[in-house]
Amino acid sequence: MGNVGKPRERKGVENYYFGGSGTEETLRANKRAWEFFALRPRVLAAPKTVNLGTVILARPVPSPIVVAPMAYLSLLEDDGELIMARRAAKSGFSFCLSMRSAVPLEKVATVFFANLAKQDSQCRPLLLFQLYLLRDRGISESLARRARAAGFDGLVVTVDTPYLGLRRRDRLNQFVVPEKFRTANITDELSLRSQTTSEDGTVSAFGVSFESNITSYAQDPTATWQDVANFRNEFPQWPIVLKGVSQVHDLSSSSEISDGVIISNHGGRQLDGSVSTAVVLMELGILDVAKSLTLMVDGGVDSGADVVRAQCLGADAVLIGRFFAKALFRSGEAGLKLAMMTIKEETWLAMNFLGAPNRESLDRSLIRFP
Repeated sequence: MGNVGKPRERKGVENYYFGGSGTEETLRANKRAWEFFALRPRVLAAPKTVNLGTVILARPVPSPIVVAPMAYLSLLEDDGELIMARRAAKSGFSFCLSMRSAVPLEKVATVFFANLAKQDSQCRPLLLFQLYLLRDRGISESLARRARAAGFDGLVVTVDTPYLGLRRRDRLNQFVVPEKFRTANITDELSLRSQTTSEDGTVSAFGVSFESNITSYAQDPTATWQDVANFRNEFPQWPIVLKGVSQVHDLSSSSEISDGVIISNHGGRQLDGSVSTAVVLMELGILDVAKSLTLMVDGGVDSGADVVRAQCLGADAVLIGRFFAKALFRSGEAGLKLAMMTIKEETWLAMNFLGAPNRESLDRSLIRFP
């Protein structure tokens, strides 16, 4: 399975996707932390029906599960972005596409909407677009406009990545994402923007060589809250979520300029030693400011029990990445289909065991705190 077939190349892809930064302390802590919040099942209280639905960005959705944004999914399997979009739509899961996709965002949107189950149009999974604030803000704004035109339901701005964390596995493997998988959206962006040809025949954008212009597409480490606010003002009627929040001060600032936040430490790929997301959710989920936003969480979620734990702690939805990526990498679309079905069934069962017929009945009384 997968696009990269040689053993060494597959090992590099596996480490790139499923490893973390530093000694991977945060990567391990993310998963362990959920296990500390033991569920309290009820007996003789199974509901007659269970509704998995929740509300994300003021929109009713059939499931609290969102496929997390993951770069270069086509590294895992041919047309990985299209497979993930198709399976998410068929499973009733919302899907957040990474800006660093190997397939143009318009094509992914077409596949997602074509595979939605025939259901109430007022309750369907959402399609979100993840974006970084780049050094060239015009590129970020152009990508956002393209996503909105393609029908994406909202924007997820990642704010925890001024620099990339040092990932030891990638360094040891000397792993570099192959050129053919590099950011189809950004390549398209070059072709959409004005180009000129120099006297020596070199194609350039804005009079700068392609190689030099690539720096314009790097994340801007100097971005501030005001930059996010300015960006938000460009899209006043479109929901915007900030991804990467982990403390009260940032949550409060986010509430002033966004519709939602994702508690995240980038899957343990940024600052190693960061607090686990489950613990942050325990601290922030009870706050009034959190209740005024769509509150989501990622990091270490890989079971239906984890999904329900997060909701009991105050999350409206959870993002799952590596669990689905591993299934796609190891077993292709069939494996991904099974993984999504498994998570969905586990969530349904957990709610039954807890005597919880719907999202509103999941609260902290069903959790034993460490």
